[in-house]
Amino acid sequence: MKYSLFAGTLALISLAVFGSSAKLKAETPGIQITSADAGARLAISGATGTVQVVQCRESLDGISVWRTLAYSTMTNSSWVWEDGTLYGAAVRFYRVVALTNTPSPNPNPERLIWIPPGTFTMGSPTNEADRTWVGDSREGPQTDVTLTKDFFIDKYPVTQADYLSLLNTNPSYFTTNNGYSEDLRRPVDQVTWYDATNYCWVLTQREQLAGRLAAGWAYRLPTEAEWEYVCRAGTITPFSCGSNLRSGMADFNGQYEYVGGIGSVNNPGGTNPVKTAVGTYPPNPWGLYDMVGNTQNWCLDPFWFYSGGSVTDVIGSPTVGYSFLDDRTSRGGGGGGPAWLCRSAFRNNMPANTADVSRGLRVVLARGQP
Repeated sequence: MKYSLFAGTLALISLAVFGSSAKLKAETPGIQITSADAGARLAISGATGTVQVVQCRESLDGISVWRTLAYSTMTNSSWVWEDGTLYGAAVRFYRVVALTNTPSPNPNPERLIWIPPGTFTMGSPTNEADRTWVGDSREGPQTDVTLTKDFFIDKYPVTQADYLSLLNTNPSYFTTNNGYSEDLRRPVDQVTWYDATNYCWVLTQREQLAGRLAAGWAYRLPTEAEWEYVCRAGTITPFSCGSNLRSGMADFNGQYEYVGGIGSVNNPGGTNPVKTAVGTYPPNPWGLYDMVGNTQNWCLDPFWFYSGGSVTDVIGSPTVGYSFLDDRTSRGGGGGGPAWLCRSAFRNNMPANTADVSRGLRVVLARGQP
């Protein structure tokens, strides 16, 4: 078993190789990695008040992304953390990132995933099967997008329980009122874009009044570029899980699967779960659940056509000429729909006042304006 530890973004800190006899090498004073009963124990030092983010990846191939494992606000000069998830992993690399400007004294690792800045290619290649078009294009031309600001995003869509707790109402269709079993862990649905943005505003006000939110930070919807960035999580395939989406891999109509290079294929025996509890299926490489299938997520910006080339911190402007001036984009495919709607590049635009069973939301926590 191999373990590596990084600090900051690139600096190599220490390397330990565990086998029949452990070999340890500490290259920076104050940072140590040792064996533990469950796997690896990291001893981390840092300035009081900073938030340390422990991340890992299984390869340094330049494609896979760092996955967040834990946070800690440094109340003194040291923090000891153990990774108990190592069994079955042949190699694991670690890094520790110190965040000096955070949204709260203790970001909630149970819900919030820290996303670093980065560059990715937005949209689909012209040869991606079932690519959608409007006018000249809809998922293209592919555009290189650089996001210069880090942010946090909820690892789950907003659930019926979340919405009910904050706003004292549950607009969802998938409830006992319509013959479904009671499960408030399902994602909330039947919310308009205005409902979604209002949820973010009320959540921000509540957290500010409770003293859990630092000045300048607010909850909001993700921009469309942010959404695709976190959905892809370093991948370039139609889905973050690869080129295929088969029945049972996510919440979609499994009678209509997707095979890379072919597109939609029929599977009469496929299952159609329709709105399962969040977190039912495996997460993407960044640890985010239900980015594929279940409920589509409203995005912040209006529907727009891609420019091609390279852009930075892009936010869409209303598209003129196709009657999309009031349309907002939703992403992620919807439970009950075919697999091709769940591709990372798929976009669905609807008027902002649309409230249907396909649309819900996922929140971002960020500094200032996107």
